[in-house]
Amino acid sequence: MTQFWLIRHGQSEMNAGSHAESPASSPLTALGRQQIQAMVEHIPQRPDLIVSSEYVRAVESADMLRQRFPDVPYEVWPIHEFTFLAEDKYTRAGMKGLGREYFKYWWRSRPDQPDGPGAETFNDFIARVDTMLDRMRDSPHNFVIVCGHGWFNRALVWQMMNRVRLNGYRRLGWSKKVRLDHSPPGSIMAKYSSARFLTLRNHMLHFLTFCGGVAVPNGSIMKFFSTVDNRLIFEGIFADHLPDEIRGSGIFDK
Repeated sequence: MTQFWLIRHGQSEMNAGSHAESPASSPLTALGRQQIQAMVEHIPQRPDLIVSSEYVRAVESADMLRQRFPDVPYEVWPIHEFTFLAEDKYTRAGMKGLGREYFKYWWRSRPDQPDGPGAETFNDFIARVDTMLDRMRDSPHNFVIVCGHGWFNRALVWQMMNRVRLNGYRRLGWSKKVRLDHSPPGSIMAKYSSARFLTLRNHMLHFLTFCGGVAVPNGSIMKFFSTVDNRLIFEGIFADHLPDEIRGSGIFDK
């Protein structure tokens, strides 16, 4: 059996509202380093492998983990964040100024069409997610820690659940909070995301709704394990190692 702990990187400068030269280049803030340090101190045993994406905030998060386990092999995998808008939109506006472009992209819902230069299509993003799921199922290791990203990590669960299925039409509101059925005490609360009507045909909007309903704060841990018969099990999202004063919301940020 292989345990996979998928860490969301610490708060980045883009999370905090600053501009960056590119979505990949945003480093950790001082708060982000506190969040990752709390995660590092929470690791109960030496991992067999440490993994990160190539993005600066994930590499810096992995570097802090590697300081505790300097002899553990380290690899970079293509698990970088989903950059669905044209790259210059991020650099011009920063995360806090993307509201209109953000929602235009999702309501347009064209999975094979990039938004512009530097953007990834939704289908290409999901193909990377599928590759990661296969890698997790087939891993020869016992314990792997992966420093990754919020959208990507939630997409792993969404794919495992065979995508979100809504029966007919359903209205979802910002105000309602529920605990995820699979989450033990101390894990993160789910929050419904959008006061819009969705249909069964629109998988991109289903994905958006799912992501808005699952809070993944910076520095939190999503735990998975693969069984001897290559089944992959999702255990839940955990952030009880993060003190309240350094725990973010984890909703709709990169």
